[in-house]
Formats: sequence, structure tokens, C-alpha cells
Amino acid sequence: MKQVKYTLDEKQIPTEWYNIQADLPKPLPPVLHPGTKEPIGPQDLAPLFPMELIKQEVDARVTDTTVEVLFKNRRVASHLRSYQEGGFTTLPEHMPKSHQKYLDWTPSRIIKWAGENGPKTQRLVTHILDSRPHPEQGFRSCLGIMRLAKHYSPERLEAACARAILIKAYSYKSVNSIPKNGLDQQPLLFDQTETTAPVTHGNIRGKYYYQGGL
Repeated sequence: MKQVKYTLDEKQIPTEWYNIQADLPKPLPPVLHPGTKEPIGPQDLAPLFPMELIKQEVDARVTDTTVEVLFKNRRVASHLRSYQEGGFTTLPEHMPKSHQKYLDWTPSRIIKWAGENGPKTQRLVTHILDSRPHPEQGFRSCLGIMRLAKHYSPERLEAACARAILIKAYSYKSVNSIPKNGLDQQPLLFDQTETTAPVTHGNIRGKYYYQGGL
């Protein structure tokens, strides 16, 4: 398809827009996430836009180098344009408050810490980070799981993670319930954690993805 580029001076840039969706014979298909190929939801937009604007109708002004987001003709966000498919840039002030307090953490740092507790803990934490559209969305669960070592013990946490992997319980709530109910101290009927085929889809990054530094 031939691409046509129009360059407008400041006086020619529109100041009002009309949403034509209401006039279309059928709704437009949803925008798909480039990584998961699933319809984009609010949590996927959180790293890009202020949370209070996620469900609002906004406009975008795109140049070769910049993407600006406008709400009622007022610029509310500006990002350097990335040409990496599936890539994203995040401004700290646009992140949900629950994510901002984890800015000092990185996926590789969390995985390294989990590995110090044991291989099952590391494997569980890595899976949680890999399964999120953005790893930061898994920080809260992973750090909560790691803190269980203080409440119980590193050995009991490792046993709990082994059972969680076996039953595919990849959340803080599920892992916490295991030692809470003493299930970590019961023998596993069988251990398939090393033989189960890994989950594979376009969004899974794998354990080597995070080895770029701490």
C-alpha cells in the first residue's frame, strides 16, 4: 500500500475532530496488543497514559520523533516515538501509584533475589513476570511472595513455590495459602515441575530476557 505524507503548518492543524465510529455500518475491530495479540485493556495502557484518562476519549498527534496525547485539545502526555514493534516507554508519573513504589526494582533483581531462596522460588517468580504484558505488573505479587520467607521460613517458601508450580497457582494469594494451611509440609504426590512443557506464546520472554543487568 502506498503511503502518503502530508505536512501542515501550524495554522492548518485542525483544532476540532469528529469521531466517525457512530456513522460506520459496524463497529471497528478492537486494537490488539502487539505482544499478546489480545484486545488492549486498561492495564495495557497504564504505562502510557495517566490513569484518570484511560477510559476517556483522547487524540494523538504523531510526528516522526514524538507521540503526543491530547485531551480536550490540551497535551497531557508526550513520548519519544519508538519504532520497535511491541516496545513501550513509560513515564513514572503516568504509572499507577501501586507501581510507582516499585521503581527501584527490576525484573532481573527480583529474579536474582528469588534464586537466593531456591530454584523453585526463582522459577515461580520468573513465570509470573513472563506472563504479564509488562513485567512491572507482576512486581507486587513477586515481592509479596518473597516476603513470605520472613513470615514462615526460606525452606517453607521454597516448598510452597514447588507446590504452586505443580498446581499452576501463579499468584501471591495462592502461594500464601499453601503455608498458611500447612500444605507445604505435606509430600507432593508427584513432582512434574522439571518435566512439564513450558508455556509458549508470543508474550513469554524466557529466563534469559532479564539478564541485561540489575
